[in-house]
Amino acid sequence: MKFSNLWLGHVAPRIGGIRVQSLNKGQITMDIDFQYIGDLSIILAIEAALAPSISRELKDLRVFTVICVIFQLTEDIPCISAVAVALLSEPNPKIDYKLKALGGNLAAIPGLSAMIDCTINTIVTDMLQWPHRIVIPIGGMPVDTSDLELEPQGKLSVTVLNANDLKNVDWIGVFDPYAVVYIRPLFKVKTKAISNNRNPVWNQTFELIVEDRETQWLILEVYDKNVARDERFGIVRLPLNDLEPGNPKEISLRLLPSLDMLRIKDEKDRGIVYYEFSREEQIAAPWETCSSKYEVHS
Repeated sequence: MKFSNLWLGHVAPRIGGIRVQSLNKGQITMDIDFQYIGDLSIILAIEAALAPSISRELKDLRVFTVICVIFQLTEDIPCISAVAVALLSEPNPKIDYKLKALGGNLAAIPGLSAMIDCTINTIVTDMLQWPHRIVIPIGGMPVDTSDLELEPQGKLSVTVLNANDLKNVDWIGVFDPYAVVYIRPLFKVKTKAISNNRNPVWNQTFELIVEDRETQWLILEVYDKNVARDERFGIVRLPLNDLEPGNPKEISLRLLPSLDMLRIKDEKDRGIVYYEFSREEQIAAPWETCSSKYEVHS
């Protein structure tokens, strides 16, 4: 999938308000209420091995979000040497759009709409949503932007233990569960799938990089492995700020059908995830490595 045409349209974004959050030495941090309801048009060229190439137009883009902007100051005109830009996770960015097929059949590639939606959401969450940011040097001269760059704070060791009595909410037949764990969507790790088992034992350990303990989440998803397409069974998340390095801790959280329960009215029971944490070694101050263990049951 690639861009074949990009037209930004005639409608400019709107700034609803600006708030200065901090005035540190050499930096100014602002929150900007950003709104865009424009006539942008993007043509996506989509190719697949088993289907003819088709084009899809993304239009009627609507964006409502709060942008965090950090200005790195300098004594030289224009007095700003670099800017860091990120979308705040709270309130959650709202991005709506329409997709229209051009010269092809949308059904030719199964799951195409879901794939594009997932790609867009992953890019926004992993690359643009705080603490991740885009750093832009200003002035055309080499400049040190290390104070604006995101640096790892530590490492999280996660052990996914097992699940007990997983409930098959929507599907019948064989249930082959596996777990996916991540902090950033582009860096997911997953356990092996256990064939036809509602009480799987995984006992697998993974290491994840922590970049901002104050704002990042640890997310665990349970999937049912299928031949055509894997189905997500449940999801749960834990704020990293709840973890206390050095102190083993066990937490139980119930699996949900979605993290956005205001839009998903599914209250069926799926199970409970259990966490256990303890610190091991330091990577970078101020946060150190933690280890965690998961147990899922209902």
